[in-house]
Amino acid sequence: MSENVGILHPGEMGVSIAASAKSSEQNVFWVSEGRGPETYARAQSHSLIDAHSLKELCQTCSIIISICPPHAAEDVARQVLAHSFKGLYVDANAAYTKGTSALLCAILGAAENLGVRPELERQWSHGGSDFADQTVQRVRQVTAKAWHRHPHSRKSWRL
Repeated sequence: MSENVGILHPGEMGVSIAASAKSSEQNVFWVSEGRGPETYARAQSHSLIDAHSLKELCQTCSIIISICPPHAAEDVARQVLAHSFKGLYVDANAAYTKGTSALLCAILGAAENLGVRPELERQWSHGGSDFADQTVQRVRQVTAKAWHRHPHSRKSWRL
């Protein structure tokens, strides 16, 4: 089943997430309002659907993924909230803080749910980067702390 996924914004980082969602046959939208010619060209080259305005994106999409500079993240989230968005909002901004492990867990979970995790990991491994492997290891460490296996349980959790 295809979802309508909104990407705020298809810059250099956001377009890889948009491409991952598109490769999984999701309908991927973006907002052209206020964006520059490079972003417009990038969105066009990946056949993203232009919602034109944030209001329209919020009405059209059940999932919105925000990939923006850290200084803009709160403002973008407030703007989405102001349009009464009721779906899943993922703030995937570039900040690298203590909350990054939780964010990576959320990104991997959303990618798994959308069926695009393998493509996302391929994008993260582009050019020989070990970011995908580091991310999986980091998420496993965090998950191990959160989900302690009960000594009498026969079930185990695997990422």
